[in-house]
Amino acid sequence: MVNEWSEPSGWVRPLDTLMRCTGNIAIDVSPATLVANGEIPTINILTLNQQEFFDFRKIGVSAKFKSLLSGLNVIEGSYGLLITLNAGERKCLCDFSENKMLGNPYEFSTYFSQEYVFDIPEDFNNIDSIQLDFY
Repeated sequence: MVNEWSEPSGWVRPLDTLMRCTGNIAIDVSPATLVANGEIPTINILTLNQQEFFDFRKIGVSAKFKSLLSGLNVIEGSYGLLITLNAGERKCLCDFSENKMLGNPYEFSTYFSQEYVFDIPEDFNNIDSIQLDFY
């Protein structure tokens, strides 16, 4: 109930507050790249080499996933996006795997939108490149 003392919440989606450093990236992964027998193929989607990332404290991912797994009766396994932040010799891994996704990640028969925001450790500074891989 709204009264004279009420103020709008001002809630904003977390990803709306972040700088967008890429445009729309589309990648179609063929059934031949499905994980089998513990082998994890990795597909590099994007690598950014810029000095503009050194002040970031958060990094977000927004993706639409579609899976062919439901037709194969797959009920477990790993897939997702791996963001690697590089700062000289140091690396920070941000793993957006199926266990962080909403819904059943093995039954995305149509494109299903997912979002996640990672906190970058306070002691991880001077990021010089970002790599995004699908696995």
